[in-house]
Amino acid sequence: MENKVFSAKNKEKLDSPKRREMLPPTATLLRFGLVEGDILADVGCGTGYFSFPAYEITKSNVYAIDLSQEMLDYLNSKKTNELIDTVLSVGDDFKIKDGAASFVLMSTVLHEIDQTESFIDEVARITANGGTLGIIEWKYADSEMGPKLSHRLSTKQIETICKKRFTITETFEINDQFIGIILKKK
Repeated sequence: MENKVFSAKNKEKLDSPKRREMLPPTATLLRFGLVEGDILADVGCGTGYFSFPAYEITKSNVYAIDLSQEMLDYLNSKKTNELIDTVLSVGDDFKIKDGAASFVLMSTVLHEIDQTESFIDEVARITANGGTLGIIEWKYADSEMGPKLSHRLSTKQIETICKKRFTITETFEINDQFIGIILKKK
């Protein structure tokens, strides 16, 4: 079986100058509607690319959740604020309380998940009632960057995966590589 999960060995790609140009973290979070007072769960946080700027915006708790201890160790080595909580997930168990986050972010994560229904159930569990889910995914098109087309998801596929627990309120193009989808918990 082919591995779709991003390898921690390639973590330098997650904070490269090219990625910062294509997907500026603060501007992207603001475009998704993150505001001061939100409690963010950054699912698949990697190196903290979005976790650190999220704290600067929200001035509140940020849960940096990842299944890679290596990624969390790297994030912890850069952490200067105790309101950013690193959480090692185990499968579809994010290890935080029900409804803990008013805003959940998944950046280029959903296309890596095999058991999407149980994964989205767990995302819904940690999302507060009426809370927001922001999804950043690769466009469903061949490109030189990112995963191959067979690993990407169309907007329709994402809607189908999420529709039991979330309603799409907006879909937008971030740039020629990424789409953004804003959903509300039902």
